[in-house]
Amino acid sequence: PKPRLTSVHSAMPIGGPRPSSVTGPGSAPSSPKASLPSQNANRPVNQPTARSTLKRPTNTRRATKKGNEGVKRAVNRKVIKQQMTELRNVQARLQKRMDKQNRGHQREKDQVTDQYKRQLEQLSRNFDAQKKSLEKLHKQEQEGLSKSQLKDQRTLQKNFENETRLMQKQQKDNVKASTKTHTLNQKNLTKEQKLQKSQSKKMMSKAELKALEKEHRVQLQLNTMLHNHQLSRLARTQELKAEWERQLALDSRSSEELAQTQQQEREMLRQVLDLEFKELEQIYNLRVEEQQKFQPLELRLLKERHELEQNNFDQQLQVEKQQQIQLLLADQRKQTKEHNAMKKQQQRETNEQQKQLRSSGRSKTQVKMLVQEAKDNLQRQIQDLDAAHDLELAKQREEEESQLEAFQERQRQQLREKHQKKVTQLEKYHTNQRSELHHEEMQARRGVLDDHHCRELELMQKQFKEQKDQLDIQHHNKLHLNSSQNKKFLELTETQRQDCLTFVAANLDKLPHAAEPKFNALIDKEFDDAAEQAKETNQVAKNSLSKLMEEEQAALETSQKAFSKEILARHRKELDDLEKLDSAYASVLQTV
Repeated sequence: PKPRLTSVHSAMPIGGPRPSSVTGPGSAPSSPKASLPSQNANRPVNQPTARSTLKRPTNTRRATKKGNEGVKRAVNRKVIKQQMTELRNVQARLQKRMDKQNRGHQREKDQVTDQYKRQLEQLSRNFDAQKKSLEKLHKQEQEGLSKSQLKDQRTLQKNFENETRLMQKQQKDNVKASTKTHTLNQKNLTKEQKLQKSQSKKMMSKAELKALEKEHRVQLQLNTMLHNHQLSRLARTQELKAEWERQLALDSRSSEELAQTQQQEREMLRQVLDLEFKELEQIYNLRVEEQQKFQPLELRLLKERHELEQNNFDQQLQVEKQQQIQLLLADQRKQTKEHNAMKKQQQRETNEQQKQLRSSGRSKTQVKMLVQEAKDNLQRQIQDLDAAHDLELAKQREEEESQLEAFQERQRQQLREKHQKKVTQLEKYHTNQRSELHHEEMQARRGVLDDHHCRELELMQKQFKEQKDQLDIQHHNKLHLNSSQNKKFLELTETQRQDCLTFVAANLDKLPHAAEPKFNALIDKEFDDAAEQAKETNQVAKNSLSKLMEEEQAALETSQKAFSKEILARHRKELDDLEKLDSAYASVLQTV
């Protein structure tokens, strides 16, 4: 009967992993679990691998008889153990390549990271220097503005002094002209008094003539006193008017200085905010640049790692294939030895049959024919067995190689699919990183904008309060000045009235009885007219001041509302522009 031969791949399922252990005599030792990183099922995706099956086919023959089969099994286990040791050595050597490549890749990543850190530190130093320079510039601008304002104040004070000297000169000229007119009037009055005296000599006694002369002298002196008082009131009126104009000029100048100072504060704050926003933009530009460098770098490193893994994997598979072929050849040698032993057994059986035929008592011719026939049958049977054996061995070799090739090709395909999956995951990761970085940048921009807007609004409210306080102080000073000027003028008028009345009262003893009512009426008329005129002038000034205060208050409220509206509109525009930028980038990410 034809012996039943087994193949080395008869117990290996096509395309799948072989069992870790096989029971029965003559079975190969099971491979250690998770002895290499490639056998770890929970290995992270991004961990480099040098995959290998590290699986061995089961024994090609199972021991069915006692004898030297135990020695064969020991030898088979020893061979497989040597092959596993060789494969592990190959994998260790290939793993060194992977480790060397990983160290090189890590150095490249560290270079990018270190460059980013150096650029960030340099950026921080640059902005610190810019901030210090900006603070120094602001201090210089403040000092320059203060000096300029002080210079303008001195110029204004000089102008006041020049106007005062000019006013005094004009007053002297007016006094001269008025005095000249008054002297002429006094001369005319003196002529009239002389004429009256000459006409009254015949009708009056000497005492009455002396009283009349005294009345004429008092009248002349009173006219001179009233004229001097009038000049004094006129001078005081001009002084008060100049003082009022100086107050208006000082208020206008203080308003201009406050506007300049506040404008400088706004510009300084705007420069500081622009510098902070520029710093934020450059920081995120650096982060974007780092991210843009990392994406192609990691893709290239992943490609290099995949290529090295493929080379390592091909070498491992080549070693495994050679080892599998060596096992197959060893098993086929055993099969050939058994086949030769079977042929010898058949030869011995044929020889025994020939001996039996020679001793069977048949004729030599029959025996010779039967022996020849047995030899021919044996020869044909041996040829058939040899052909079947060779065909079986070739078939085993072909099936083993085809199954190994198919299995290894599936392993390569799995490696390619895993690499493509890593590439997809890496691209998705970088897309998410870009999205997260953009979202973080937008949140940072919103936070900085909110902080800047709050600081601008705080400065605006502070400046509005300063403007209102200054306007209130100016209005209070104007009201107080108007009241004090009117009070001073009335006090001066009343003092002059009392001086005139005192002068008249001091000369009553030598005057006629009818002179006192006449002089008092003249004094009352003079100062009552002056007081009435002062009252009218003061009322006009009050009305004008009230109108001016209302206009200034309305102008301030209007300007503050317009400025506040402008600030809020600019803030809304900045936020809208930021939201548009965010939406545009989000739409770009969606298309990608």
